[in-house]
Amino acid sequence: MLPTLTVPRPIQLVVDDVGWREGWDLSETGGPFRAGVDRLLGRLDYEAVADLGEALGIRPQCAMVMCEWDMHNVCAGCPTATQSGAAWDNTARVGPWMGECAEVFRTRSAHIELALHGVGHEHWEQGQRTRAEWFGQDVDDRWPWDVVQTHIACFTRLIDQHGLGPATGMSFPPSFVPCAFRFYWDNADPESTGALVASAGVRYASTPYSSCTFAGEQPERPDGGFEHGVLVLDRGSSGIPWFVWDTVPEGIPTTSICGIHWPNLLTPSPRDNGASVARWCEYLSELGKSDGLMLARSMSETCSQWIHSQYTTIQRQGNDWCLDTSGIPVSVSQWGMAGPPVVSLPLGQGGRVPALRCEGGRIVARWEDDGHAYFGVRLDEAGRCRVHCSEQEGESPCVRRSGTYNVLDLRFQGETFSLGLELFGRQRVPIRGCGALTSVAVAGAGATVHAVTYDTAEQEALIDLSVDDIQGRTLTVTGKLARGS
Repeated sequence: MLPTLTVPRPIQLVVDDVGWREGWDLSETGGPFRAGVDRLLGRLDYEAVADLGEALGIRPQCAMVMCEWDMHNVCAGCPTATQSGAAWDNTARVGPWMGECAEVFRTRSAHIELALHGVGHEHWEQGQRTRAEWFGQDVDDRWPWDVVQTHIACFTRLIDQHGLGPATGMSFPPSFVPCAFRFYWDNADPESTGALVASAGVRYASTPYSSCTFAGEQPERPDGGFEHGVLVLDRGSSGIPWFVWDTVPEGIPTTSICGIHWPNLLTPSPRDNGASVARWCEYLSELGKSDGLMLARSMSETCSQWIHSQYTTIQRQGNDWCLDTSGIPVSVSQWGMAGPPVVSLPLGQGGRVPALRCEGGRIVARWEDDGHAYFGVRLDEAGRCRVHCSEQEGESPCVRRSGTYNVLDLRFQGETFSLGLELFGRQRVPIRGCGALTSVAVAGAGATVHAVTYDTAEQEALIDLSVDDIQGRTLTVTGKLARGS
């Protein structure tokens, strides 16, 4: 019986309000809401996010509020970002904790993402708080363009202070979560929220659509759309209060974003965070067992796969399946967000992974997880391919995906190969079925090949690679097949 091949909907974990040093809520006295918990937040709380990412092979997204990381009081020059305004003084909070927390992002970027949330989360005028930092309540409640640009510049200076921003060669965060979920959506307005963050380098955003202000047109899909070229995904609601410790949702996310707040992943004592991490690992692992869903490895994969789940069609034709990406809008293709689609099918009897053969494309990656086999398919320029599934045929060489990197392409021509990747941190990339490799080199700024080995037991070549940007880099690896392999 021919198994059912699907284009699964991705799910990405997004964690809000990461970055506060002092967790306690000052909202009743007109101050910031912060994380809503009564303790300091430090290295072990960032490690908890990265531990979860490493355990599941994903990159949970941390939407960062950066004002309490300020070592040089640059927030005083952005008076609408904090309650203290021009009198802002963060000297008392400066300490070793800052370097310790920044080091988590630098050394564990394969399993944690730094995203833009805000400087101080709210908008302040003469010490008076208004929700929220990037946008107010309705169409007529917008902060001046020069003011919100100042907030972008201040956020950039804050991440630069800790070696996490453009001043030290890192990309500006490509992902964004608007504070208090206030997002002004208007493709006709050059001063919309999407236009603002796009000008800084943001490509992806998530927020509950119920909190957006739509001026005119609606999103292209009920759970996603493009605003000034930024893909904004609806995150719905997890149903978990923002200030509650160690709590997972009761059900499966109804959108591609599983959105929570930092305390939901932590415990009152940071040394006990592992118990909450284990609970979240169990919850997120269960999501991957559901037909038609996949736990995405990164935000870029989430957005690419969301596009395919909405616009790519898959139809059975006899004993084959036809995959067609031609329905993706031209503008979306021009923005370069749609990588190879991922298709999935149930594992065969005894956990056997069927082999797929493509006409009009090629399998560039495969992996297994929770009773399903997943395949990354690189289609030829026509955007259509026929997929044949067989349990008898051997598989073509492909990446056995084991990390959070995204496989963009894999080609073999004679004795040479070319591998396209979006890589985060340092990871080993196994290529199965090609034999040993030699003369391996990498093209792409800030990328290094550390070692190339061959695992005879698994019959796969292993390429040990790293990139120097915490936001990841796109690169091409080339080399030759070793003679006699």
